[in-house]
Amino acid sequence: MIQKLRLFLILPLFFYSCGVTESEYKPDIAIEIEHNLPVIDGVPTLTLNQNMWQNIHYIDFKVTLDGRPAEYSSFSFNSNLFWFIGDTNSYGKKNCLDCSMYTIGDHSENIHDPVPTSNYRSLTDSDGETRNAIAPVSIMKGETYRLWWDVWVTSICTTLHKL
Repeated sequence: MIQKLRLFLILPLFFYSCGVTESEYKPDIAIEIEHNLPVIDGVPTLTLNQNMWQNIHYIDFKVTLDGRPAEYSSFSFNSNLFWFIGDTNSYGKKNCLDCSMYTIGDHSENIHDPVPTSNYRSLTDSDGETRNAIAPVSIMKGETYRLWWDVWVTSICTTLHKL
C-alpha cells in the first residue's frame, strides 16, 4: 500500500560579504529550490513505498550571488523526523527547530541515538548547485516532513590595481 508524506520547507538565510560596509554593497543572493515532488493540495507530497524501510528522495538547490553561481556556499540542514536503529514501531518528531524530540508509536528502549532523516551538510559546486537527500521511513506515513536550512554564501573580494 502506498501512503503519502507531505514536505514542508522552511528557509532561514544568512550571508557574509567581505567586510564591505552595508551602504557600499548589498549582495543579491537568490536560492532556487526544486523539491522534485508532485504538488497535492498545494503541498509537495512524497509517496512512501511501504515495501521499503527508507524512502530516499533528493531536493535540489541552486544559489546565485549577483546573478552568478555561488560556488562553495555551505548548507546546514535539519529535519523534524528521526528513526531509531532496530525499532520499526516508533519514530521521533520535533515540532520546531529548537524543540525537544518526542516519540510516536510503541517505542522500545535502545542504545542508539536517533537517526536523522536528512543529510546535515552540503556545499554548492562550481555551478552553485547542490542537493540534499531526505530519507523518511515507512512508519512515518501521513506525517508532515519539515526541512530547515541555513546557507552561508561568501564572495571573494578583489581589488585590481593599475601598475
